[in-house]
Amino acid sequence: MSRPLISVIVPVHNAAGYLHRALRSVLRQTLNDFELILVDDCSTDESTKILEYYRERDERVRLFSTATNSGPGVARNVGLRNAKGRYIAFLDADDFWIKDKLEQQARCFEDDEVILSYTTVVLLNTQGGIVGIVHGRRRMHLLDMLVGNRVTMSSAMIRRDLVGAEQMPGMRNREDYAYWISLLKRNQGYIAWVPKILVGYVKMPGSVSSNILRNVVDTYRMYVSEVGMSPVQALMLVVVFSCFKFYKEVKARFSWMFLSQYKKTNLRTSIDLYWNWDKQGERP
Repeated sequence: MSRPLISVIVPVHNAAGYLHRALRSVLRQTLNDFELILVDDCSTDESTKILEYYRERDERVRLFSTATNSGPGVARNVGLRNAKGRYIAFLDADDFWIKDKLEQQARCFEDDEVILSYTTVVLLNTQGGIVGIVHGRRRMHLLDMLVGNRVTMSSAMIRRDLVGAEQMPGMRNREDYAYWISLLKRNQGYIAWVPKILVGYVKMPGSVSSNILRNVVDTYRMYVSEVGMSPVQALMLVVVFSCFKFYKEVKARFSWMFLSQYKKTNLRTSIDLYWNWDKQGERP
C-alpha cells in the first residue's frame, strides 16, 4: 500500500480472549487511511492464528513477531521500526477504540506545535462494567508530565518525525511514561487532549500496571535512569506522582458516578456494542 496517514501499532501476547474486539475497533474506524502493524510477542495461545486471520483478509494489516517474549515495549519498537505513517497511534490488545477515534485525533495535528495527543478514556473491568472516566488537560508540557502521567497508551498518537520517536526506552514497565517525557524533552511543542471518550481501557487484574508497589519502584527507577534525576529528587517526585495517581483514580470514579443518568445510559449502550464484538461475525 502507499504511505498511510497513520500507523497503528498493537503488541500482542496471549490475547486471544479479547483480540477480536481490539482489532475490529481499528479496522472499522471512520478514518481508514492507516496501516495496522501487529507484533506477536511469542504468543502460546490462539493469538497467532487470529492475527493471521486478519492479515489474510485486510491489506492494511502487517504482521511481525519478536524472537523471544520481551514485553510490550520491545514489541512496540518492532512496530516503530517498520511504521510508514505520518503519525503513530498505539493500542494495547486488551483495549479498544470508539469508531471515530482516529478521525477526531488526527485533527489535533493541524496545530504544528502538537507533538502528541491523547483522549478521554473510559475505564472498564474485565466484565465490561464501567468503573471510571479519565479526563485530561487541554495542554501539557514537560513539567506537567513529570508530576503525573495522564496519557494512557491506547489513547496516544504522535508525529513519527519527532526526535527520539523511533524507539521507546528498553523498560518492561513505565516505558510509555519515559517515552512521553523523552519526546517532550527533545522536541518543541506540547501534548494536546481530545475531550471526548474515544478509548475503552480494560483494567486487567494481575497486570504490571495494576501492581501498586511495583509501579512506585519502576517509576523511581525511570526518573533516575531515563530522566536523569538524582535519587533524592526521584524519591521526592515519586511521592508527588503517587499522590497524583491516587487523585486521578478517585476523580475517574467520581466522574462516572456523577454523570447524568441520560449520559450513563448512552455511554453504557455504546460500550456494550464494542464489548460484544468478540461474540459477533466471523471467527477464524
